Amino acid sequence: MNPSTSSSSMAPVLADYHKKTANLRSKILKSEEERIQLEQKLRSFSSIDSRLKQQQQIEHIQSYFKQLNEESQRAKQRNLNLLNDLTQAEHNLNQLRIDTEQLIRLKNDYIQYLESSYSNRQKNISTGAYTNVHNTIDDFDRLRQQQNDGNLRHSIPTTHQSDKIDSSLLYKRYEDQLKTGLDRTNLSTINSEIKDHQYDDQSTSDTTSNTFSRSKRSGSLRMELHRLGLYFLLDYIEKELIDTIDKKKFYRYDPPTITQKRTILDIANEQQQYALKDLEPATTSMVILDQLPSTIRRITINKCLLTEDIPSSNIKDLDKDIITKMLPEQDRSLW
Repeated sequence: MNPSTSSSSMAPVLADYHKKTANLRSKILKSEEERIQLEQKLRSFSSIDSRLKQQQQIEHIQSYFKQLNEESQRAKQRNLNLLNDLTQAEHNLNQLRIDTEQLIRLKNDYIQYLESSYSNRQKNISTGAYTNVHNTIDDFDRLRQQQNDGNLRHSIPTTHQSDKIDSSLLYKRYEDQLKTGLDRTNLSTINSEIKDHQYDDQSTSDTTSNTFSRSKRSGSLRMELHRLGLYFLLDYIEKELIDTIDKKKFYRYDPPTITQKRTILDIANEQQQYALKDLEPATTSMVILDQLPSTIRRITINKCLLTEDIPSSNIKDLDKDIITKMLPEQDRSLW
């Protein structure tokens, strides 16, 4: 074969080879550029993701410290409140201590007063008891004689006269208070007193008759509360005490009238359980307080619940059981 002929036949092949080589090289370069661009984008994306994570972590730390700060503020306020409570409690304790010392001084003064005046009072009671008994017996005999003679009503005008005098005094008091310009509450109180007094005027006759009829059974013209009657009323008041005492004033109601007092004493002395529903605890307690001193003087052995040894003893050495043993056996149930 001729060499020139073979070289001419290889020329197209070489040209095609060089062309393909150039194309492949350009593709490789292009692919390399794309790879570099992709790496740059990947780096940028990774840097953005790390910043987001850092921002989230920063926000989490900030919220945590904010929560700690709020809890610290609440704890500080709570501690301040507790400190104020402790300060107030300390002030109250100091005030209680002052009040207790004042009460102890008053108690000691009262004990000294009892020690100095009890013997004189006991002598006066002993000398006056005989005269009071005989005066009561004489009054009872005179009134009983008037009742037997049909002249019982003759003694009633004296009571009416005294009641009329009291009524005039009440009206005068009412006019004086009108002049000084008292408020409506005081005026209503005076009106109720006048109405109660007028009601007492109307019921004086019936009350007097009932008093004389009861005096035949009991042997006394006075309205007296017996030992069992006192126990009966105290048991009733103990159950109803919650409705008796008021915060604004000692009693919610006005003092009992003579008729109310007479009715309560009859219910107590006769121990009428069925009649308790008609009583008012406040009125009943006022009757008890009114009758308690005379009842104690009448039913106790020494005309006094406490003996001479008790007020003169050291108060620190006394308690309920020791005082009970020092009392006469008859008076222990009353204590």
